[in-house]
Amino acid sequence: MKPPINNIIKTYFWAYTLGALALGAAVLPAQADYKSTVLADSPAGYWRFSETPVITPAPLMATNLGSAGTANNGTYTGSFTRGVPGVLTNSTGTYFTGGAWVQVPNSPTLNPKPPFSVEFWIKPNPSPGVLTCPLSSTDFTPTPRLGWLFYTDDGYSGGYVNGGYYFRVYSSGGTFATVSPAGMLTANWTHVVGVADGVNVILYVNGQQVGITSWAGTFTPNVAQSIGIGTRYDTGFPQDGTMNEVVIYPAALSPNDVQAHYQAATTNAAGYATQILAAHPVAYWRLNEAPDAWPSAANSGTLGAAVNGSYEWWSTTTPDLDGPTYPGFETTNTVFEPSGTNGVVAVPPLNLNTNTVTFECWLKRNGAQISYAGIIFHRGGTGTATGMDFHDVSNDLGYHWSDQANTYGWDSMLSPPDGMWTYAALAVSPTQAVIYMYDGTTWSSAANVVDHPVQAFAATTLVGADNGPGRAYNGLIDEAAIYGQTLTEGQLHTHALGGFGDPAHNPPTFVLNPPVVTPAGTIYTTTPFTLASDAYGQPPLSFQWVKDGTNLPGATSFTYAKANASAADAGSYDLIVTNAYGAVTSLVAVVTVNAAVPPTITNQPMTRFVYSGGTASFTVGAGGAMPFTYQWKHAGTNLPGATSATIFVTNCTDAQTGGYAVGVTNIAGGVLSSTANLTLIVPVAGS
Repeated sequence: MKPPINNIIKTYFWAYTLGALALGAAVLPAQADYKSTVLADSPAGYWRFSETPVITPAPLMATNLGSAGTANNGTYTGSFTRGVPGVLTNSTGTYFTGGAWVQVPNSPTLNPKPPFSVEFWIKPNPSPGVLTCPLSSTDFTPTPRLGWLFYTDDGYSGGYVNGGYYFRVYSSGGTFATVSPAGMLTANWTHVVGVADGVNVILYVNGQQVGITSWAGTFTPNVAQSIGIGTRYDTGFPQDGTMNEVVIYPAALSPNDVQAHYQAATTNAAGYATQILAAHPVAYWRLNEAPDAWPSAANSGTLGAAVNGSYEWWSTTTPDLDGPTYPGFETTNTVFEPSGTNGVVAVPPLNLNTNTVTFECWLKRNGAQISYAGIIFHRGGTGTATGMDFHDVSNDLGYHWSDQANTYGWDSMLSPPDGMWTYAALAVSPTQAVIYMYDGTTWSSAANVVDHPVQAFAATTLVGADNGPGRAYNGLIDEAAIYGQTLTEGQLHTHALGGFGDPAHNPPTFVLNPPVVTPAGTIYTTTPFTLASDAYGQPPLSFQWVKDGTNLPGATSFTYAKANASAADAGSYDLIVTNAYGAVTSLVAVVTVNAAVPPTITNQPMTRFVYSGGTASFTVGAGGAMPFTYQWKHAGTNLPGATSATIFVTNCTDAQTGGYAVGVTNIAGGVLSSTANLTLIVPVAGS
């Protein structure tokens, strides 16, 4: 009798090992490097941050030319396109995409009480049904709200104005707003001015007054929150489009002033800035800073160079997570070190359109993290906040998914050690998310069982921050990857070991054992089935499925699938997983395959007689391969919802009389029952 093939494999492995030791040979091959281990699982995006180190300038600022001075410069936060054509001849502006903004620290000087005026040029990218906020100085924390803001409204369901502009000023007397006529929101350069003179709230568009509302109450300026150019201070309703020449005046511009500024864009382009400054603004951000000059963060994933990242406000890349301390990395491996509070790598839209996603990276946090500090994070507007971050005010790993409170409100209780490199991953599936962490000694995980709707990933993804205000990660980060699939615990644990190495030289370990057969129970011929296991170990791992002691050709993954089962597929299956340090064999999973027998009718439905208004029932019995599906018909027409072996006909009238039959189907075919009639009984008078 021949020994099982898996025993032969094990015997050969250990004989080879002992023989090589006796000869003094190098028994064990070099371990797989981290990069090849990750790429073997096909990430959509994989950014190693191994670009040539450079010394970068300080964070790019939006310079304030107004009287408040450069202390009131704004900070570009998120992903922008700078240096695009501006409103003036040969000028440049800044293109904002959802979630990006210029954040200006709060200052009393920039928030005067009435009279004041606010002015800007905008070339929007309208989206039907969308409300955006191009400029704001508001605080929604108190009641009533404080400050002022602008909206653009392209048919928003809130019903402000269909295709126009909206200027809102808050006061103790309520909210006072003025709106433009519908249809003024176009994809052309537009001049917008809001004036609060203490008597009225006035809106001008392209040099003309288009709205006025009487003022009442006491105005209290925003004294706490940042001024937002491109969105509100809370990053709500982000703007999509180009902005230029943003101004705040501590006085009310007259209609003639507004008209002159509008006309100057074409009649006095070279002297435009001088003309604006002559009106003594406290703030004047031209948004004409030079185009980005940062290098690209190369993507090694399947989406290729189309999603290369852009470094923004970074320090010199640091050789830190490197060999031989971390044997899966090169001795010269570099990492990303954000500069200040705004350092990010910005990744173009991934367009994954799925709810099976995995994020992973290596972290070396530097002290306490701020609330919801982003690690790998996508935000494209309301309802799209999705990614791995730190939970609230703790140093625990957390996540967002589509801005659901049951995701960002959930705490994994897994805290990466301070000042130590830690592997972290988030694996999302339609019904749960699992966060994993490995510090080189302990593998930890935590699961949040909630539904996760499909996310588009249609906007910018940041590494090192969330586009939300002040949500920047503090520390080093490396080897960021995003997969359009939910990786298993075994895959991710193997990734971590690929970087840290395994000094204990352990053979693989099963996570899922015995293998799971899907569907459970009896499988019928011609139907698909799958066996799945899961294991981890020092990579590379090799897999071999075995049926009844014989290797299955080509079955070399942790899953094995057949599209059409046959009787020959019945048997006992196990999985052998091997690495440089040994081989392990799973427990046996038994697959039972029965013939797919078409359905037959064993009990035909019976004719029924019922009084008007009564209830009748019809039942069918079927034999053959289960499960069965049923569809009842009345007079040859399918009855909605009548999909069980028994049907009840209630409140019978003439309309319900006639023939009833049922179709019974299974995987092997279908059959139609005989017809049973329903007849109304007519009561006999006096009976």
